[in-house]
Amino acid sequence: MLAKKPEFFQAYFNLGIAYQEKGDAAKARAALIQAKALTSDKNIQERIDNVIAAFDGNSSTSPSVTPAADSARSPFQQAVEKLFRGHEIMGPRISRIEWPTRTEARVLFQNFPMTAMPPEVRGRFLDKLRSQVLAAKNSNSIDGTVKVELIDADTNKVMETLTTAAS
Repeated sequence: MLAKKPEFFQAYFNLGIAYQEKGDAAKARAALIQAKALTSDKNIQERIDNVIAAFDGNSSTSPSVTPAADSARSPFQQAVEKLFRGHEIMGPRISRIEWPTRTEARVLFQNFPMTAMPPEVRGRFLDKLRSQVLAAKNSNSIDGTVKVELIDADTNKVMETLTTAAS
């Protein structure tokens, strides 16, 4: 992708995250700095700075978590929304979260090209999300299956479905 479109900021961002996951901080930082240089969006640039700071262990500059404003949400729903909205990569890309049922969520993203992630990174990324959703389920004593669909807001296409088995 980078050979064909060297100006594609998202590819550099994803590459930076992939390098960080592999433990190569120098390459991660370089890719993220390149991603930052390729976007004029100040919010995205700030998020990239926060990701780099989080890599360095500087939590004082880590992104703020948007609290679940709807008090009608159950504690489980609030925990899941906090998980997604507070995520350093996904959080800024969420356009909305819908709850068709009390244990089924639809998380809609703007410009979150999940399919551009390398398969190994995508697998680890999704496994971590599944375990975090399962932890929210268990800590809130939710019985039954929980389902979270990750959806492209522009096409309404489901990119991935996270499920946890019934207890």
